[in-house]
Amino acid sequence: MGDDDDPGADVYPVKEMTTPKGTTAVVAPTDSAAAKDETKVALQSNDRQRMLTKWTRHELEDHYFRFYEENLVLKKHAHRQEDRIKRMTTKLLRLTSDKKKQELDGNGSKLCTCARARTSLSLKMLRTSLKVHIV
Repeated sequence: MGDDDDPGADVYPVKEMTTPKGTTAVVAPTDSAAAKDETKVALQSNDRQRMLTKWTRHELEDHYFRFYEENLVLKKHAHRQEDRIKRMTTKLLRLTSDKKKQELDGNGSKLCTCARARTSLSLKMLRTSLKVHIV
């Protein structure tokens, strides 16, 4: 029995794809997104390779230096952002610690007033108890 007689031989559509070495490969499509992404990346890399072969040395150097400068600018920007984040974190920690101290101080002043009131009341109680004993 040959391949032509097989009823399930052409169930899936077939896609031809050129590999980086210039050979043609037959690829059966799959349902997975990962396989689709892999073929897309392979095709994009082929396009990039073709583009690179068309560029002159001068154009390649221009692109390289432009990307290099962009990379440096992005690194500086990232460094500034990290410094800014560190400063803001420090400010936030200071504010929260100051707020906690103020709450404790507020509670402490309340405690002081309560303690003063207690001592004054205890003195009044002693005076009255002394007056009662004297009389």
